[in-house]
Amino acid sequence: MRRFSGKQHVLLALLLLVCIIPAIGQETTGTVIGRVTDPSGAAVPNCQVELSGGTLSKGVVVTTSVSGEYKFSSIPPGTGYKIRATATGFRTAGNTNVAVAIGTATSLDIRLEVGQATDAVSVSADAIMVDTGSSSSAVTVDKSFFDILPKGRSFYDLIGIAPGARNEGLTGGVQVDGASGAENTFFINGMEMESIQGGQLGGQNQVPTEMIQQVEVKNGIMEAQYGGAMGGVVNAVMRSGSNEVHGEAGFYWGGDVLTARPRPLLELDPLNDSNMKYAQFAKDGYNDWNPVFTLSAPIWKNKLFVFAGYMPQLNYTDRTVNFTTGQTGTYHSEFKQEFINGRLDYIPVSKIRANMSWIFNPNKTVGGLPSQAGTDSYTNNWSTQGSFTGGNTLAGQFDYLATSKLILSFRGGYNYNNSNNLYATPTTTAIYYSGASTTVPPPSLQAPNGWINQAIAANTYDVNTRNNYAADASYVVNWHGQHTLKGGWQYNGLYNDVLNSTYANGYYRYYWDLSYQCQTSSCNSIGPNGPGTGEGTYGYYRYRVLGTIGKASSNNQAIFFQDNWRVNKRLSINAGLRSEREFVPGFNTTGVQTTAILFNWPKKMSPRVGVAIDPKGDGKSVFRAGFMYAYDIMKYSLPRGSFGGDVWKEYFYTLDDPNVVNTNQGYAANPTALPGKLIETVDYRIPSSDPSQHLIDPNLMPMKDRVIDAAYEYSISPSLVASVRFTDRRLIHTIEDIGYQTPNGETYNIGNP
Repeated sequence: MRRFSGKQHVLLALLLLVCIIPAIGQETTGTVIGRVTDPSGAAVPNCQVELSGGTLSKGVVVTTSVSGEYKFSSIPPGTGYKIRATATGFRTAGNTNVAVAIGTATSLDIRLEVGQATDAVSVSADAIMVDTGSSSSAVTVDKSFFDILPKGRSFYDLIGIAPGARNEGLTGGVQVDGASGAENTFFINGMEMESIQGGQLGGQNQVPTEMIQQVEVKNGIMEAQYGGAMGGVVNAVMRSGSNEVHGEAGFYWGGDVLTARPRPLLELDPLNDSNMKYAQFAKDGYNDWNPVFTLSAPIWKNKLFVFAGYMPQLNYTDRTVNFTTGQTGTYHSEFKQEFINGRLDYIPVSKIRANMSWIFNPNKTVGGLPSQAGTDSYTNNWSTQGSFTGGNTLAGQFDYLATSKLILSFRGGYNYNNSNNLYATPTTTAIYYSGASTTVPPPSLQAPNGWINQAIAANTYDVNTRNNYAADASYVVNWHGQHTLKGGWQYNGLYNDVLNSTYANGYYRYYWDLSYQCQTSSCNSIGPNGPGTGEGTYGYYRYRVLGTIGKASSNNQAIFFQDNWRVNKRLSINAGLRSEREFVPGFNTTGVQTTAILFNWPKKMSPRVGVAIDPKGDGKSVFRAGFMYAYDIMKYSLPRGSFGGDVWKEYFYTLDDPNVVNTNQGYAANPTALPGKLIETVDYRIPSSDPSQHLIDPNLMPMKDRVIDAAYEYSISPSLVASVRFTDRRLIHTIEDIGYQTPNGETYNIGNP
């Protein structure tokens, strides 16, 4: 292979950086620290220490300071690292089984013996997995551990290993220290992945464990770089390539032959609402296939590496249904969830490290399944129903190790998903009859009161995107101990474009021989029944627009500063300050960005302070205690519901020609220009963000949590740590929409209860 010049190295690094679509600055690497001493315990300065193996594609060498200390920064997480210390007049010493965890400092002191450097390598003390310099509580699970665990298919299933975390379906997923599932933040390779609508991690983003190297669950007092969540921070890092070629192939399978029959259910008798009965439904026939393929290899030895994986999830279900109308039908549904991932790691020179990852995770359902209770429509064309959700995630990181004390990091990411349930486009227009529907209309249009045609809901599209950018710098200063100073800026850009209708192809209700009673003062009174009424020759009708429609975008920014001060071997003090600027948008159909709520920098000041004490100074135990304020980032479910996204409008017309039942089909291009005379329009969803309504408390405070945390950890062995922890959380402020009825429809106030 032709050698590349220094300029070409730089150009390739810049090219990779440009390819990274600018993530909130969460850690994706770890640190290895320690001290090198001679047999008397004195420091050994200018000792060369090399870290290699593990998931590090190329060995890294540092030199100890005057006090004999060394530090490896920005090390990819993993196990099986080798460390070796070499100094003149001493035998080479080290360790061959060092583990590195996300956001954690692995401590390994090395004692050198007098002799020749060419002598056999001696094994030094084991690495200590207790981070005695941090006041943050975290649990990290490495692939080498979760590979041997019975578990689910996703890294999400590993979160329950962390003390204080449990899956609770009634609170939106995994609870961390009692916070709801919507108050957590989830990252994969530094890219935020939870839903911008509700804050939960959807199944589409719960990638298989074969993609993941490590999972970290961080709770308690977090460093200032972590924000936007009042629960836990779940950080997953994807596997990377190396100089060796590795791969795996296999599959998981599950099916109905491995499951018991469903339990009987107590239900209302579909034929008589006065009776209850137990129903024993037949077991669905199904097969789940999850093949797994991965490959790790060098593209350019010692410089460019790739990891790739393909892990689709395929589900086939067959169901036989006995309908309450007497018919029986058998139905088939296919679901396919794609998981394709790739990661490139590039190390052009020793001071530059870059990586870029991609996850492709769309899913598709073909064929609908009616309810086992048999209450759905037998005539529905179930085989043509289905849905599709697109998904893509790009993430990247660029680290510049300027000196042994200064590190500059840049991270970026883009997450996209778009869902629809229109695999087969609905064509039925919803029609409902009221009034004298069996006598007034012409015979061909007569029918009893109630549904004439029932339409289904349709999610035409629901596009959600997230852009994350982050830049930070870390610098080490020696002053009354060692200070690791870190500061940075973070940006989180959100966007939503949605068209969701409760009635997929329009909804018209006809009131035969009835008079309309006006609801607003702007009503155009028409008809013989006096002021405030409206009626045509045959009565009146209503056209309804009900759904979620519109666009919204916003960005949230943060700045932070953190000082991790290692006063001495036994005492560390961590202090940080974070401030966020958040605004919550309004929804509209034009896409013009509007601000409904703005929390500027002073309103979201988040101080954090903690202390870590090593009682014996041997690095095997630590007592942590700390305090912080945490703020939540509001989800888009509020602006969709209260700031113009949810739409409910009624258009009332005189019914002058009964044949409009046939001509009024589908969505109306212009709801104010339908046949007949427009009596009035009623808007039941008045946006609380309308400035003229004064419905948002001008003194609104952001969602705020106060946390006090204390813990004790003891390393029983290099692979076993015992811990006990106390945490006290208090919700200081929350935000709610308080609804009430007015003559003009539903109205909501937004305030702090």
